[in-house]
Amino acid sequence: MDIFITESEQWVDCNAVALKTAIPGSTVRHLLFNFFKLGILERAEVFGGFRYRLSPTAQAQPYFARVQEAAAVMQPWKPSELASTSAAGSKQAG
Repeated sequence: MDIFITESEQWVDCNAVALKTAIPGSTVRHLLFNFFKLGILERAEVFGGFRYRLSPTAQAQPYFARVQEAAAVMQPWKPSELASTSAAGSKQAG
């Protein structure tokens, strides 16, 4: 959600969110659509694609606080970083 909070006035597409968060595109599309249905995001259809931005009423939505709490706990990670972290941990354990 950081991308929407820091760039709340700008419209972003699924690809931009996927690149910034390192989350697969299909997962991003699913999550953004769900946030749109919950009233957290606004959606505009542009030339066959969708653009999203934070809704002005997002903070009034009950699910918004829950999403912010989850975002604080779950830091963006990349699979290569996870692999190197688990490899280092197994070297120390063995």
